[in-house]
Amino acid sequence: MFASPHKFRSSETQWLYELADAYATATGQSIRTVGRKAASQGLFFERMADNKDVTSDRRRRIVQWFADRWPDGTAWPKGFERPQKTPSLEGAA
Repeated sequence: MFASPHKFRSSETQWLYELADAYATATGQSIRTVGRKAASQGLFFERMADNKDVTSDRRRRIVQWFADRWPDGTAWPKGFERPQKTPSLEGAA
């Protein structure tokens, strides 16, 4: 992981940043690319690390995004339970 100089609003926000950092490392992507994909904002995680607020609903959606795309063979960071993958909508009426 990283040695963060940031001050986060909550432990949940810090953990979300660490989750994004772990995903970026595992996939070889920049944190900005991960922000663009997971939160539709390239600077999302950098702004969050600069003590910007994140609603619990948005945090939940982003965590679900990671759970659905987490790389096989990569450990889910400790601290919060990994949600189940979203069931496929293929074949739905």
